[in-house]
Amino acid sequence: QSTWGHCTIMSAEQANAASANVDPLPHCGSFDEMSRESGRIFPHGEFFDGARFEFRKPVLSEQLVISHFISMGQTFGAGFEDAADQYQYGATYVSADQRTALIGKYGSDSVLRAHIINSWTDTLVSKIQARVGRMPEDTVLNGEVDYKGKDFGATARFINTDAFFGSYLQKVKPELALGGELMYVRPQMKSILTMGARYATMSYVATLKGSTERTASASYMRKITDNLSMATELDYSLKSRESSMKVAYEFTGRTTRVRGELGSNGQVGVMMEKMIMMGLNLQLCGSLDHKKNTYKFGIGCTMG
Repeated sequence: QSTWGHCTIMSAEQANAASANVDPLPHCGSFDEMSRESGRIFPHGEFFDGARFEFRKPVLSEQLVISHFISMGQTFGAGFEDAADQYQYGATYVSADQRTALIGKYGSDSVLRAHIINSWTDTLVSKIQARVGRMPEDTVLNGEVDYKGKDFGATARFINTDAFFGSYLQKVKPELALGGELMYVRPQMKSILTMGARYATMSYVATLKGSTERTASASYMRKITDNLSMATELDYSLKSRESSMKVAYEFTGRTTRVRGELGSNGQVGVMMEKMIMMGLNLQLCGSLDHKKNTYKFGIGCTMG
């Protein structure tokens, strides 16, 4: 047997897939993960401004880890909201069988963030994400259930009581997967249908999506060498007649990871992550938006 990501498959199946030069994964993931290979190369959502420091330490056992996070700047990056200087205290618990994870963070902005992830079986996973603030409008609750069959993935999720999603992705050939997602927005009583296709081999992945909102997107990721990968994304709106394109690269060394991107809207950025020693990582990033005349430059350090 051999392991790839979260999947374990028989060597005979892997040998057959290798002879066809295709991805040996027995499933295609979920619809949200269609562009996961190109998405991990683009660092846009991870840029931050100023300085930040994070310290992590196990408590009693490796299952429980506490963290201290300090940020001095305008944006945190990696999904955090824009804010001034902030401190966050966090705790992460992972069960002994690694089927359950509890993650919580509380910051000086009086916002509590919590995640609960549980693997009921090898194929069924549930996720709950909550954000509780001082004001009612700051409170958000997301829920998600993922089921991964032998050659398909199905997902159901919600955001508060405002939006509901259902998606399905089916592998019809070793290289090709087709699927769709239906979203219902309750306040507007509006439904949006998105259809997509994914073509994956061992050296490249191409995806294409189109929705009833008259928008389309495409992505392409190519593995040039074992250390170098490149990706591109294209978005087009028939309604506004606007389009945008981005290209990015990723270089990974033994202790270094460098990613950069360039967008047609005048955005350019680079992020470097360096492991100084075991348990000590350094992050450097910089981005420029020529159209908006804004910039971000950040330095970060993670211990533990």
